[in-house]
Amino acid sequence: MTIQTPHLLPDPPAFAALDGLDCETAALHRAWLRRLFDEARNWTALSLALRHRGLGLGIRDGRLYLTRNTDGRRVAPVRFLGTNLAELSQRLGRPVFRPRRDRPAAGDLIR
Repeated sequence: MTIQTPHLLPDPPAFAALDGLDCETAALHRAWLRRLFDEARNWTALSLALRHRGLGLGIRDGRLYLTRNTDGRRVAPVRFLGTNLAELSQRLGRPVFRPRRDRPAAGDLIR
């Protein structure tokens, strides 16, 4: 039986994006990835830290997502980490995205 605490776990769509990870594994991913976001001083540093781990950032359906470098597919929304584009932009500055032609309201972080 898994006990879910609302302030510690993401809502169900975030788990679905993470291919059904159990709550302990999801918590470890959050702790590990959140550190990268907290330590970044700008978008370039965050992008490089994520890229070294096979991840990237992209806009999908108008929201900021962690994406896979290999195929650009969504991994999880950044709200899974307890942040959002507005908070990150305030701290890291204005991001620059390259629009994707294959999807509406989509783009990939350049810097």
